[in-house]
Amino acid sequence: MKILYIVTRGDVIGGASMHVLELAGEMQRRGCDVTILLGPGDIVAQLAQQRGLSVIVEPLLLRQISPWHDLRCLWRLSRLLRQLRPDILHLHSAKAGLLGRLVAKFCQIPVVYSVHGWSFSMYKGVKARWFQALEQLLLPLTDKLVLVCQRDIRLAMELLGATTDRLALVHNGITELPSSDVPASDGSCRLISVARFESPKDQHTLIRAVALLPQINWHLTLVGSGPTLSACRQLAESLGLSQVEFLGERADVAGLLAHADVFVLSSLSESLPVSVIEAMRAGLPVVATDVGGMSELISHGSSGYLVQRQDAADLAERLAVLIADPLLRQSMGKQARQLFCQHFTLQENGNKLYQVYQRLLEAS
Repeated sequence: MKILYIVTRGDVIGGASMHVLELAGEMQRRGCDVTILLGPGDIVAQLAQQRGLSVIVEPLLLRQISPWHDLRCLWRLSRLLRQLRPDILHLHSAKAGLLGRLVAKFCQIPVVYSVHGWSFSMYKGVKARWFQALEQLLLPLTDKLVLVCQRDIRLAMELLGATTDRLALVHNGITELPSSDVPASDGSCRLISVARFESPKDQHTLIRAVALLPQINWHLTLVGSGPTLSACRQLAESLGLSQVEFLGERADVAGLLAHADVFVLSSLSESLPVSVIEAMRAGLPVVATDVGGMSELISHGSSGYLVQRQDAADLAERLAVLIADPLLRQSMGKQARQLFCQHFTLQENGNKLYQVYQRLLEAS
């Protein structure tokens, strides 16, 4: 089976791009002929090459809408599809989903579109209605919509009119990692958050939350880069938070998680974040906002806590409970790890998607 994966952003290490790398590697291990097409940037391409994956960078596959660039990109994509002749085209992220579905139907290639959060659910007003209308127009061009959480399934049916035969629920899954020896803590609780610094991730609320905590026995590490990083640094400095550390973009996230005690995510919107699944794999309790499919990852009060978005006091209260109780952190972390092993491994994810591919090929 020959599969072409397309994801828009090649310039940042994000959930969609890392998911594609994991999935492509899994399908290659299953004997598939796999190629990844990325938008401009070399970070994700380098990671793909390190994993032994074939990768193509398309400089015209841009995140923003640009009619001239997009038309040229469509022509280049159609030429590439005629050259590669994949059996399956699997698209990730909104822009790749738009251009890829148009060209796939022209080339008569079965197309799968994985939704990493509906664009229309992240906006309000005219912009939301525009994205919703666009997805409704593209729906007939989609052989299979892969959704990562029940909330996105519901939105597809209620707002787009999608039928169950066109939908597949496949939770994100990641590779298991061998256990490693972790140095003992110095007594302080090590909090960590991994997310791109942009408005939907709302690190501002997290910083305001830890400012409400007693300034002892904890340390917060923030991993990621992006347009709101500078403002978050300034906020932490203005609040006198010397225990907050900004690491920027890192490729060793798994190692950082292994040295942490609690994972935190204060997003305004999410689908099924890979960062939380990585934390569960590391055996960490998770405190996160109750948005998107987060309740499908976190068992509230058992493997972590769900809090209201933009509620610094609620977030601080849950963090304070975990900071004060190492045994509770340990028991919740074990439960999070168990949930990962049962539902969110790459093998489980790969099995379901491989079946989706096979059924499409049988029907074509």
